[in-house]
Amino acid sequence: MGLSLSAVNSDPVTAPPGTPTAPKIRKVGGVSSFDFEYGSCVIPPGGESCSLPLSIQVWPACARYPALYGQGPGSPVPKKTRIRGVPAAYFEGGYRLEIQTGASTIVIFGGRSRMRAAVAALEGLNVNVGPGQKLPPPVRGALDGSLPCA
Repeated sequence: MGLSLSAVNSDPVTAPPGTPTAPKIRKVGGVSSFDFEYGSCVIPPGGESCSLPLSIQVWPACARYPALYGQGPGSPVPKKTRIRGVPAAYFEGGYRLEIQTGASTIVIFGGRSRMRAAVAALEGLNVNVGPGQKLPPPVRGALDGSLPCA
């Protein structure tokens, strides 16, 4: 990828009351996502922040799954594809990619060439998957939102 790892964060996953995800998260007392930030950026004069060139997030699929999208006004519409053998979708004009694998949703933000390099370099942390190999298929319920949070 050519970028150094700048930061790793763990954030609690939240959901507004009344959404399909809220009761699942509340039932287990909360779940977390992990964010791996790569590269650096310069805050422009008069600006308050800047976006790093690449961010890779790992979410529990019980809280972030494809069935949440394309449902009503304001909901982002996915451009569906397959990446390394598993379902995926592009959003935000191709600057956000969500990949469904195992019990996780991998979310990548960045430019297209950086995202392609990141996808090729992904490897398993708790599964034996090397760079470029097929990713594990989504577990039952990971695509339609029926996967419980554990």
